[in-house]
Amino acid sequence: MRENRNEWTHKPKIWLYLLPLLVTLVLLAVSISNHLFIHPESWFAHLMRYGLPIGAGLTLHFLVRTYYNNRSLGEIHERLHHLSTALDNSKTSVLIADCDGRVIYVNQRFAETLRLGVDTVIGDHLDITSEEPNAFCSVLLNAMANQSPWMGEVRYRTDDSEIRWDQVAINPVLDKNGQPTHFLCVRYDITPRKQLEARLNVMAYYDSVTGLHNRAYLENHGDSLLMRAHHDQRRLAVFYLDLDDFKKVNDSLGHEAGDLVLQAVATRLTGVLGENDVVMRLGGDEFLAVLQDAQEQSLEQTAQCIIHAVTEPITIYSREVFMGTSVGISVYPKDGDDLPTLMKHADIAMYHAKKRGGNSFDFFELAMSTQAEKTLIMETELHHALDRKEFELHYQPQVNGRTGEIVGVEALLRWNNPERGLISPGEFIPVLEQTGMIVPVGRWVLTQAVSQVVAWEQAGLPRIKMSVNISVRQLKRRDFLQCVEKVLTETGYDRARHCLELEITESTLMDCEDAPTILKTLNERFGIYVAIDDFGTGYSSLSHLKNLPVDTLKIDRVFVKDVTSSTNDKAIAAAIATMGEGLGLRVVSEGVETVEQLEFLSRYDGMDIQGYLFSRPLPVTEVEHLLRQRTLQIPAKLQAAG
Repeated sequence: MRENRNEWTHKPKIWLYLLPLLVTLVLLAVSISNHLFIHPESWFAHLMRYGLPIGAGLTLHFLVRTYYNNRSLGEIHERLHHLSTALDNSKTSVLIADCDGRVIYVNQRFAETLRLGVDTVIGDHLDITSEEPNAFCSVLLNAMANQSPWMGEVRYRTDDSEIRWDQVAINPVLDKNGQPTHFLCVRYDITPRKQLEARLNVMAYYDSVTGLHNRAYLENHGDSLLMRAHHDQRRLAVFYLDLDDFKKVNDSLGHEAGDLVLQAVATRLTGVLGENDVVMRLGGDEFLAVLQDAQEQSLEQTAQCIIHAVTEPITIYSREVFMGTSVGISVYPKDGDDLPTLMKHADIAMYHAKKRGGNSFDFFELAMSTQAEKTLIMETELHHALDRKEFELHYQPQVNGRTGEIVGVEALLRWNNPERGLISPGEFIPVLEQTGMIVPVGRWVLTQAVSQVVAWEQAGLPRIKMSVNISVRQLKRRDFLQCVEKVLTETGYDRARHCLELEITESTLMDCEDAPTILKTLNERFGIYVAIDDFGTGYSSLSHLKNLPVDTLKIDRVFVKDVTSSTNDKAIAAAIATMGEGLGLRVVSEGVETVEQLEFLSRYDGMDIQGYLFSRPLPVTEVEHLLRQRTLQIPAKLQAAG
């Protein structure tokens, strides 16, 4: 409790200052009344002569000093009042304690945080200021014990269980000998700032759709995961997941439904993996899981559990959605000693799993990385190949199986790399498809092929079919029709001649919903027909043959290869040939390399042959030489049979 102070002790002792004045007045009175009776040289006369002025001077001095002392004390009291008022109205809590831990001063703000009055706190021990043991009280008592300053943040819980944060600074007050006499503690409530930091942390390090950690979290905390694994000598596994055909959900049900699918997958992943494992969404439909105590023998089982969990039906808008996922796995330290390398290797393994049809998993192997590096180099080279004019077209003749007459050619893309020579289409065309470069390259192919048709006609060569392959990426482009029209216009192609044919696969018809409309428009406006490539290997409906401007069916080489020995291949080839004949379609058998294959296939009317038996794909100058001949030599065995 505060001490009761006697207010008089604070007032100046005026009676002490008035004493010289009283003495002076007495001496003055005696001097006046006895002036005539005192001898001028007596001691009393000297006392009166010198004492009176001295007394008067001292009296004046004390009067002036009293005036200024009273004025200074008033100013000091006023300043102290202002200081006390300022501290009481400050948002900062202030406490002063002696070296025994007794509170000798708190401001109003400090008392309010304790829900106590100022008079209640002053004089009590520091324990009363601690809402939570080992929080504020602990740091203050430790600073006092160490007799040193301290600054930091203190987290504590209030009586109503609310979590609060204070910024605290503690400094000792030293005497002239450098010894602490008191300790000054200043507290400032930083709870709003901490709450904001927490919200910003969620925004920065957590995915807004799934609530999982995001890529930024991985970049900032990934190293600590590896350091922990290295310190504990434990294996760490990285699972890279990519949902199969997730785009179809967004396209068919909308992005809100896609977000619900991602949330469901996130919930299932966290349910499958352990508490110490970290699950993240990297973006789009890609997830990453870091298993911090990975037992190599159990990784396969974990991958299977993940795939099983993801493939369970997900109910969206009262309908079931089925998803699959491809998983790639890399293991620390075997597959890399830093997280970016482990992620890259797990990503490579994931794409290998996806290439096998998806909904499966694969472990990283060094050979995968080598192949990935080759693919990356090829991508870089392909980006420059078009500008450097490294592409060229070869043409493979299509021949009437009975007469040997050349009825058409297929334009086939070749890449003549300056360092490696001609590269197999099986190597670089999939890369063009994956990267999207097939679109500009495909336009170049179409332009070159149509230009060649025009040039051959101007040279007086016979009119034949020109078949050009079109990828699904090209067909899905909104400007595909405009692109074709521009090519025909720029090359001077005569649309009435009907010799241009676009080859598409059965899978392209399935993947592009607008394909029927686009192909009909091409036929009606430009006289372009359609050839279905690799017929019999896909799952397209036979209704396409009725509804599309199909002119040609191409029997895939997989059926031609064993057509002379396999009963099934014979039946399939015969069925396609018969169906084409019945529908009035041209049928082309690909990959014919032996006389026996030709002998079987040429039994059917309207059957044309394409393969090495007659000619490999040729550069333009060589194929022009064959076109001038008009026919190719039929094997003597068949001539004799004919």
